Amino acid sequence: LVNDGFGMALASLYVKQEFNEEIESEIKSLITSLKQAFMGGIRHITWLDPETRVSCEEKVESMTTKLGFPRYILDPVQLDTDYAGLEISEEHFLNNILKMNRYEVIKELTKMTRTVDKEKDWFVQPLVVNAFYEATGNAVIFPVGILRSPIFTPDRPKYLNFGMLGVVIG
Repeated sequence: LVNDGFGMALASLYVKQEFNEEIESEIKSLITSLKQAFMGGIRHITWLDPETRVSCEEKVESMTTKLGFPRYILDPVQLDTDYAGLEISEEHFLNNILKMNRYEVIKELTKMTRTVDKEKDWFVQPLVVNAFYEATGNAVIFPVGILRSPIFTPDRPKYLNFGMLGVVIG
């Protein structure tokens, strides 16, 4: 419930304490290696005709990765703007849920009147423990919630992290 209503604020707190550039760099390197391994696999599939093989390779090459979290959540001003107009009361739990739902609907409807911001407009909360493929943008999304043990651990051998991320991507 709290993650649904305040996911970006919670993610901001988590990221500032637990996620750093070194971890992000290592994960990016692993993802690049996984893409290369996948490309190598495509080249060795005998039942693909040349046209389909080229199409598969182009799709993998153009695939983007959204890693961790939208960067705006590190800026307190932008994060406050994200929740501007949402008023929560300590006395009325049910009313708070209704207010959060109403606020989310208004926020989503507002997106229809502006240009899409691919960096800011994630369709998933950053603390979700899952990975996603966004077909419309040909993007793989790894929220910060899945980039921790048992899927990824910085002090673990690279081959184990590679294997775990590979399973998730597969």
